[in-house]
Amino acid sequence: ILAQAAAAEPPPLALRASCVELVAAGMTGGRRSLGRPAWPLLMLGAPAAAVRALRAVDGGSAGWQVDDALPGVDLQRFQERLANSSRDAYDFVCSISHQVVREPVLTSAQQTYDKKHIQAWLSRKSTDPITGTSLKIDQVLVPNQFVRAELASIIEKYPDVLHSSGVDVRKRFASRRCHSWCAVCRGDQGPFWFTRRAGGKRGCTSVTVVPRNKEPYDLATEIRRRVDRELERALEYESEDELFFEFSRASNDFVKCSAIGSRFRLGCPWSRGKFAQCFSTPTHRKLRQCFAAREICGPKGVESLEVVKSKSLAEEEAARLRCLGPGAAP
Repeated sequence: ILAQAAAAEPPPLALRASCVELVAAGMTGGRRSLGRPAWPLLMLGAPAAAVRALRAVDGGSAGWQVDDALPGVDLQRFQERLANSSRDAYDFVCSISHQVVREPVLTSAQQTYDKKHIQAWLSRKSTDPITGTSLKIDQVLVPNQFVRAELASIIEKYPDVLHSSGVDVRKRFASRRCHSWCAVCRGDQGPFWFTRRAGGKRGCTSVTVVPRNKEPYDLATEIRRRVDRELERALEYESEDELFFEFSRASNDFVKCSAIGSRFRLGCPWSRGKFAQCFSTPTHRKLRQCFAAREICGPKGVESLEVVKSKSLAEEEAARLRCLGPGAAP
């Protein structure tokens, strides 16, 4: 079972939750209630075995990558289409790859590059390719939302600029069921943009979180990393109190945030009045608790949530720009 779980992407949350409970019970000498027969504890025998099981379940997620790129564009056709317009094709070309950007990001020098190419550049050099300004290898690369939206509008107007082997963007949005979200938090956190994609037969389990002026991340992977950090700290110091509480809270956040991958038939994650019934479902309660996770809004929780039902790539990127603003590098 664990071998099958390790090969799954994402790993089964129910199996992972069981392993978390086994770890918790083992860390507290079996005094923590499992809420079910304790015979699996006898089989595993020790916290270390449960930890190995937990990591086996998580093994399949080690290679998760955040996919936040736009479709590939043919530079020659792109230049031909913009030849008689007010837009300059080279405003959308990465000066490293000399190709149209797919994931435009800003450096601290306020220059825009394609993300994978500037990352490769920074692995070898420590200066901005255009300005020569000193950059760090761990430079925060902020998505340039304005360039994304402009490029998406050009693709919408001239769909033939896309690579012939690329994704049919119009078809993807025509049959779309996993809508994006714009979340505004209480306090000074956020806003956040959630790109939800189908990751299986029953849900939208591939969730990319795009914060304002920060790098996007995969939500499940980010919380799992916190679970692992807290687990190792708790085992290292053999604490049953504060460190265990942090591990338990991170584990609960991981399970609660599975609700973000759910499909909502009413068309809104929650609202009042007409759709008041969706406010009280277990999935929606989990969703509210998820937004209080450290990786999103924090303890103050979410203020409002907009469901973005885009019919095209241009609509999607325009809504993302409204949600997050144009982007500004630190």
